[in-house]
Amino acid sequence: MRHPETKRIASIPFHARDIKRGLLFGILKQAGVSKEQLLEVL
Repeated sequence: MRHPETKRIASIPFHARDIKRGLLFGILKQAGVSKEQLLEVL
């Protein structure tokens, strides 16, 4: 996935189950997206 403003790229693993909280926050950090920004788009 690519952040539309910063153009950072984050790899999102495909899992058959829900991903754990730590992995989710790691992906958000790598992408430069805050928890609040994620909640806005959900």
